[in-house]
Amino acid sequence: MSRRVLCGVFAGLVLLASSTFDTGPVSAQDVDAEKAAARDYSVAFAFQKKKLYVPAAARWAKYIQAYPKDKRLASAHLNLGVCQFGQKTFDVAAKTFREILQKYPQFQQRDRAQFNLGMAHYNIAIGFDAVAAKSQAAADQQKAAAEFKKAAAEFLRLPQQYAKSGSIADATYYQAECLYLAGDKKAAIPVYQQVVAKFASSPFAADALYGLGTTQAELEQHAEAATTFQQFIAKFPKDERANECRLRHGMALYSQEKFVDAEKLFAVAAAVKDSPYADFALLRQAQSLQAQDKLPNAAAIYESLPTKFKESGYIGAALLGAGKCRFRAEQFPQAQKSFQAVVTQKSPEAAEAAYLLGRTLIQLKKPAEAVPVLNAAIAAFPTSEFLPDLTFTRIDALYEQPPQRPQTAKLYADFSQKYAKHARAPEALYRATFVAWEAEGYAAARQYATTFLANQEFVKHELKPEVLFLGAESQLLGENADIAKAEALYRRLVAEHPKSNKVANAQVRIGYCLYSTKKYDPAIAFLTPSLAGLKDPAQLAEAQLLIGRSHSEAGRAKESIPAFRAALAANPKWDRGDEVLYLLARSLRLEKADPAATVELNKLVGQFPKSTFLDRCYYQLGEIELTAKKYDNAVAQYRKVVATFPKSETAPLAQYGVGLSFFQKADWKTATTEFAALLTKFPQHEVAISGLYLRGRSYYQLADYPKAVADLTKYLAGKPTTPDAFTARHTLGKCQAALKQFAPAAATYTALLKEKPDYPQADSLHYDLAFAYLDSKQEKQAADTFVALVTKHPTSPLVAESWFRVGEFQENSEQPAEAIKAFTAGLKSAKKPDLREKLYHKLGWVQYQQEQFAAAATAFQEQAKQFPKGELLMPGRFLAGESLYKQAKFDQALPMYAAVIAAKAPKFHANALYRSGDCAAGLKQWKQSETSYIALIGGFPKFPNINEARYGLGLAYQNQNQFDPAKKAFAEVVKATTSPTAAKSKYMMGECAFAEKKYKEAYEHFLEAAAGYPDKGDYREWLSKSHFEAARCFIQLKEVDLARQELKTVIEKYADFPEAKNAQTLLANLK
Repeated sequence: MSRRVLCGVFAGLVLLASSTFDTGPVSAQDVDAEKAAARDYSVAFAFQKKKLYVPAAARWAKYIQAYPKDKRLASAHLNLGVCQFGQKTFDVAAKTFREILQKYPQFQQRDRAQFNLGMAHYNIAIGFDAVAAKSQAAADQQKAAAEFKKAAAEFLRLPQQYAKSGSIADATYYQAECLYLAGDKKAAIPVYQQVVAKFASSPFAADALYGLGTTQAELEQHAEAATTFQQFIAKFPKDERANECRLRHGMALYSQEKFVDAEKLFAVAAAVKDSPYADFALLRQAQSLQAQDKLPNAAAIYESLPTKFKESGYIGAALLGAGKCRFRAEQFPQAQKSFQAVVTQKSPEAAEAAYLLGRTLIQLKKPAEAVPVLNAAIAAFPTSEFLPDLTFTRIDALYEQPPQRPQTAKLYADFSQKYAKHARAPEALYRATFVAWEAEGYAAARQYATTFLANQEFVKHELKPEVLFLGAESQLLGENADIAKAEALYRRLVAEHPKSNKVANAQVRIGYCLYSTKKYDPAIAFLTPSLAGLKDPAQLAEAQLLIGRSHSEAGRAKESIPAFRAALAANPKWDRGDEVLYLLARSLRLEKADPAATVELNKLVGQFPKSTFLDRCYYQLGEIELTAKKYDNAVAQYRKVVATFPKSETAPLAQYGVGLSFFQKADWKTATTEFAALLTKFPQHEVAISGLYLRGRSYYQLADYPKAVADLTKYLAGKPTTPDAFTARHTLGKCQAALKQFAPAAATYTALLKEKPDYPQADSLHYDLAFAYLDSKQEKQAADTFVALVTKHPTSPLVAESWFRVGEFQENSEQPAEAIKAFTAGLKSAKKPDLREKLYHKLGWVQYQQEQFAAAATAFQEQAKQFPKGELLMPGRFLAGESLYKQAKFDQALPMYAAVIAAKAPKFHANALYRSGDCAAGLKQWKQSETSYIALIGGFPKFPNINEARYGLGLAYQNQNQFDPAKKAFAEVVKATTSPTAAKSKYMMGECAFAEKKYKEAYEHFLEAAAGYPDKGDYREWLSKSHFEAARCFIQLKEVDLARQELKTVIEKYADFPEAKNAQTLLANLK
């Protein structure tokens, strides 16, 4: 909606004239001349007032000539200029006004001349502008703009030079208008604002506000324009432009996307009766609703316009708008009706409507009806700007008809050439590429894509990513596929169009290209950081699948597992889920995670009953069950393959698996039957020879050595190169050994070791050879073979037992140091609990025998710790106690004995009680000692060391100051034996009496001990002590001579005992 330009303003309406008659004082002789001048001035002004500008101008010119010295001459010039202006001789008027300003500097009405000069230039500029509007010549436009600027400059001088002039408001307004019309709209705005702010009561106040708003709108200062128009409506509600400003206010709000507020204003403007803008306002109201996506409402408003304004020039636009709304709202039948109406009316919008009608019919699944409509429009509007759109839509209509579709690839390509500069040219070439690709015409698709990508004008087109993708896809598929070129195009798409919705797909495809060319690590490195941007479940699943496959193909099963799981999680319903499940299970199997693999394989069976992976799935389930030694389950799974997929590549393997399951199950008889079935059904399959081999081994297990030899011999006759060939020979040797042909067996083993020193089971071979020697009573050769085994195969599971055998041989050969080394070495590799226990026990025993008690204790204690339920636990604990006891580590020994006592181990119970009492005594734990000895004496009266136990019991009582029970226990010993223990007990009876200060009783016990036992060996210690203690009793009893005799006996007979020195000291002190 353009702004209305004001027309020129004539002198009588706006220009400022002069009606001055005052001449001031005159002389008498000038009276007549003055009267004549006054009369002529009045006459001229009267003509001027009646707008008879031609005669008035003539009179003013005559007046000026007749009265060159008249004081009213300046006013006459001013009026002359006004009349010239009234005659529209604006250039002549401007000259007159400028002459006044130059000649009459003291003229009191110079501001009027200045204002009129501005008006003259303003009207000159309007004339130039009219010429320019007609000619559209740049020179004419520049000329008009220059004249407007000249007028603006003259108007500006009024406030600058004539501050008190009453014309400043008008001049300022016209200055703004001139700046606007000169094209300097930004400069016009502050000038308009001056009028609005400073001259609110000016007749031009409304014009200035209107001018300000329209200028702001044209400068797209929509917020400011909205405010200005709102002010106009508020200040000048009765102005004839009020409704127009309301309309303009709505347009300003619309431009700010304030569609709701704009729509309300348009509705008000449209409702104003007899408004010239009502139809336009209604159109804009509909557009506002359309902008709010209130499409049915907008369409209804559009559709009401032809009814309300039958003569409106906006009917075609309204029906077109209605059709567009209905189209967008997918109300295609209504859209068809509106577009058809425009086409029928042949309005200026008919070509566009025909194009949109064609698109609507395509949406209505009536592409065949669209073609004749479009053909007619193409013929009717050969020069229309919508001709390319009509042509393009016609091709689309053909595309939507499957029989016609193949031809559209070339039609689209031709369109892109014919309308190379049209906006749809790139889309047409894209569609040509797509149609060719869709029809698997990959060569043509590559050509079209290449043409598109080579066009520099399409470099930034929005469809470029799509074409890059289709071009890459075409390079990847069909004959002459070029993965490298495909990858390059995918990479261009990702690099040049990172925000394209095809980037995710391209990233997955790049990963596929790298994977397909066996660049597994680069594939992983590329795909991994791309995962975060993949939102489509299928794409994310495929990317994870490719990562998993790449890890798997690179031999990294462990790393592939998380990727496969992520693929399943990304798209649980993916149609390739069976593939992922199978691959995941396979990787899990490689990582020894068979239970987890079983879960995935069972999912595959349950979720994909028609999967092409089922035969492999059942086979893998069989393999898992076989690995888990669930042989019946394995057989069931293998049989599913054989029965359901008899022609599958996995069927022979499954039949072999059945036999192997029974073989592993040790059901040798059934195994021979199943391997026979394999040899019958699949005699040529590569797995048949393995079946023959295992059948031979099965016969061996059945002790059917002739048949075993037959199968193994036939197997070996084929000169197999697999490791099984050596195992077959090994088994053959075992057959010889089983037949007690030890020498031949040893020869077979020796030959195999020589021929195949790196035989995987060479350790077992050495082991069997060693036992062949043992069975033939060649212990030294057996030991040497065991040593060879541990030397050559230090990591073999047989090493530990071999060292045990070597240790036993060394022990029996009385080489304890070597035996210790062997048992120690065996412990480093022994895994079986029973063997480790025996090794510890043997090691400890040999060390104990060698009085290496600390080492022995460690060995026995470790044995007990590691094997708390072992067969050798009790002997081990007892010997651990003994080893600690030998080191006087009674506190550590005591728990060992206590464990034996608690277990009541038959062979060690009594000894453990005995040692427990002794250890407790050593720790001065007398009550514990007492308890142990009482249990021993009461429970084992025939214990070989029963008297030592009784002595220990007495000692425990004694140290608890229980002297009577102590003496009683000692007396039992004295009564039962004459051993040194009896002498010791008799002595201790004296010690008890001495402690009770029963000196007479005490010396009797001492003297009985000294006199009652032979003076030799272990007795002498106690005889020495008894003589010394008897002397002490005599001293207490004041029997000094008797004491002296006893002391001398000690000194003379027992000089090598500690008591001798003590006796000398005591004797010296006797008086």
